Amino acid sequence: MNNELLPQKSWWEKNKKWFFPALVIITALFILYYQSGSNKHLTNYVQGYNETALYENALEKAQANERVKTVLGTLDPINKLSLVEGEIQYTNNNNSVSYTIKINGENGKGLMDVSADKIEDQWNYTSIKVRIKNPPENKETIVILE
Repeated sequence: MNNELLPQKSWWEKNKKWFFPALVIITALFILYYQSGSNKHLTNYVQGYNETALYENALEKAQANERVKTVLGTLDPINKLSLVEGEIQYTNNNNSVSYTIKINGENGKGLMDVSADKIEDQWNYTSIKVRIKNPPENKETIVILE
């Protein structure tokens, strides 16, 4: 049988029944995403990811604390992936930040809670706390700055 006599359908003719429903679903997902506020969370993570001095300076202050040294030992540098695993929230037109980030030491693991305010392009820490999680027998909260 010769198929040259049968007219070939264009891509549009073959797929138009799927195109409009897919377009409606994609548009609805974008609208829901922006209305949910998830885009703000993503912006917070990107901004926090770019402000390395903010968490590196807080880590230095935590490392200088004798109790942190005793319980966790020397702290490892903060992995950029730790920011995504933690929480970060900017407020006051991005001039205030609160975040929680995982920290690891030779002897254990914990979370560091930090709050800071930006004054004249410099971050001033208002609170730094280290919550020891592992090992469980050393579970405590160490206040570095309050």
